[in-house]
Amino acid sequence: MEIKGGLTVAALQVLDKHNYVAWTVRVKTYLMAYDLWDLIEGTTGPPSHDEAAFKAWSMKNSTALNVIQISCGPDTFSKIIHISSVKIAWDTLAKKFLRVLEEDNYVDWSVQIKTYLKAHDLWEIIEATTEPPREDDEAAFKAWSKKNSTALHVIKISCGTKTDFEIIQITSAKTAWDMLAEKYAVPTGSDENGNVDYVQYEALREALKSGDWNAVEEFLQRQPDARSAKITFLGQTALHLAVIAGHECIVEKLVDVMSVEDLAILDTDGNTALPYAISAGNYKMTACMIGKNNNLVSIKYSKSSNIPANRAFYNGHTELAGYLYSHTPLEHLTQENAVDGATVCTFAIYSRCLDSALDLIRKCPRLALAQDNEDRSPLYALADMPNAFPSGDGLVFWKRWIYNYCIYIQPAWATKEIRLNIQDVEKSRSDQIKFFGSGMTGASILLNRIPGAALQMQKELQWFKEVESIGIPRCKEYLNTDGLTPRELFTKNHIDLKKEGEKWMKGTATSCTVVGALIVTIMFAAAFTVPGGNNQDTGFPVFLDERLFMLFIISDALSLFSSTTSVVMFLGILTSRYAEDDFLESLPRKMIIGLSTLFFSIAAMMIAFSTALLIMLQGQYSWIIIPVICLASVPVTLFILMQFPLLVDMCMSTYGPGIFDKKMGRWV
Repeated sequence: MEIKGGLTVAALQVLDKHNYVAWTVRVKTYLMAYDLWDLIEGTTGPPSHDEAAFKAWSMKNSTALNVIQISCGPDTFSKIIHISSVKIAWDTLAKKFLRVLEEDNYVDWSVQIKTYLKAHDLWEIIEATTEPPREDDEAAFKAWSKKNSTALHVIKISCGTKTDFEIIQITSAKTAWDMLAEKYAVPTGSDENGNVDYVQYEALREALKSGDWNAVEEFLQRQPDARSAKITFLGQTALHLAVIAGHECIVEKLVDVMSVEDLAILDTDGNTALPYAISAGNYKMTACMIGKNNNLVSIKYSKSSNIPANRAFYNGHTELAGYLYSHTPLEHLTQENAVDGATVCTFAIYSRCLDSALDLIRKCPRLALAQDNEDRSPLYALADMPNAFPSGDGLVFWKRWIYNYCIYIQPAWATKEIRLNIQDVEKSRSDQIKFFGSGMTGASILLNRIPGAALQMQKELQWFKEVESIGIPRCKEYLNTDGLTPRELFTKNHIDLKKEGEKWMKGTATSCTVVGALIVTIMFAAAFTVPGGNNQDTGFPVFLDERLFMLFIISDALSLFSSTTSVVMFLGILTSRYAEDDFLESLPRKMIIGLSTLFFSIAAMMIAFSTALLIMLQGQYSWIIIPVICLASVPVTLFILMQFPLLVDMCMSTYGPGIFDKKMGRWV
């Protein structure tokens, strides 16, 4: 595209995520050469009352917008395809490619913005040590105001919503820049007072985040001190960043080149790199660090005052917690008032790692009554989780009555809602699944897709059991403000659905019992009134030696036995106690067996009927036999069309895959 003067837009660099600053310089130069830059830099909108001026502005706007559009790649062009203002398009691209300021990336953000401002000859506004020109010097003040507005605009559009709100009233780019620097308390360079120049570690930080060990190794060879240096304003070392990024290979190699003392360096929150590995539930990274410096297991979390083993138990990482417990010195757990030891016991009990709790109490019996950091004892934790022991349901009725009604145990927590906070480590632990004791609601859209109230109740129970299995065990005993556990709340919210499921089960079983009883009656009678009758001399059937007769007898017997089995199964459904857990497997299993045997008995009955017809007609009247046999398959086909989908749904719901992917690990 040639605009004028022989200069073509094709000569401009195509914008991508790696060259934004260089692209802006080239495009700005191009637009200034054709007197189009004022459309982007200007603070006023298009003229509204002067038609000639508006037409001229529209022509310039379209030309400048076309320059930007043509110099964008396909992916970038899609972001501005519907924008008709060149200034809005320019700001949209700036928001897309300029790093947004957040609490943990000020250093990287400031480097990028500084580079951008320098490239556009705006940095002098920020680093100026003199006052801006006076208003009486109109030309100088106008030039300064223009640069100041542009620089301030760049800073504001690259800030998040919260930060932008804090500087929204500021009219000076330098004031806004200094305010952000003070807010995030970041040194701007090394000086005689020992301030750290975090900018020099930008390449190392990027390599650690991306998992590029070759780049990390090359940087450490150039600057060996970076192994133990705090490379972020949060006081984090390279090991901290590698653990947070989840790069196991880099963590292992960094541990190899770091000293034992370096592994114990604390960040500004007072944590080593170990707590971040534990929060992620990463066994490999944890074992790697503990293997080199076992003292890490005794360094407490700064905020909760818990040792690493306690945190692992609390998060439900039972295997990792067991490993940390086995490496924690016994004297550390029993020293002073044994708070750490008691906390290990209570957290282990609530996580149902009873072996670890029992082992520790055997080594130090006084821990059974010691208070943990929340003023609970291991004995209290055991009393607070009666369902943790299968023997709890084996008491005789009067003992159960005493336990449930005469002994009152104050719940450990009373919360407004019962929920399991389950964190997805692979999504940076940012996503949470909240499980309420009420489960899915009976009137939900998903449940309405499931045929039959009994199967809906089964699906509800499966959902409850699945989430219960991946949650932290101690949450099963939490009470809400109504004094209900998750299971009790589930029962309360599903009373109506349970009644509907019972009604549906009994209705289906009653109908099928009638059909099964009729088949039993017919096939029992057919066994003694065989086709052709019996020989008057011997009493044996006349067609006893015929092959078809043997097929008749076998199909008759199979139909009789299978229909009898189905009737027994349906009677079992009708006489069931209809407890809540019966809907999970017991009732569906009986229904599956009953329907399967009923299908089989109907098919066998039709085979017996067709065989009897062939025996009696002895190959004659074939024009009658074939249509009659075809018609005999109609009842079987109709019954299968009506009931077979229900059988398939029951089989898939009872014995098919669960609610969640079975390959998934615990989400805690």
